Amino acid sequence: MKDKKHVNFGEEYELNNRLRANGLRQTQENRDKLTELGNKTKEKLEKRVITHEDLDNALKQEKDKFD
Repeated sequence: MKDKKHVNFGEEYELNNRLRANGLRQTQENRDKLTELGNKTKEKLEKRVITHEDLDNALKQEKDKFD
């Protein structure tokens, strides 16, 4: 799998991209929540790294917790 398909939680622009793609505000609070959601998703899927698609699917289920 190509590296660009994986989410890099250390890059603010990448977190902003996922928020924007899902119609959410690009705030520090939302980036923090997204990072937390990413960690939970990794654990749930038993993966060390997750794809943008994995994160988007999880975000759709938790969207009401974001601004």
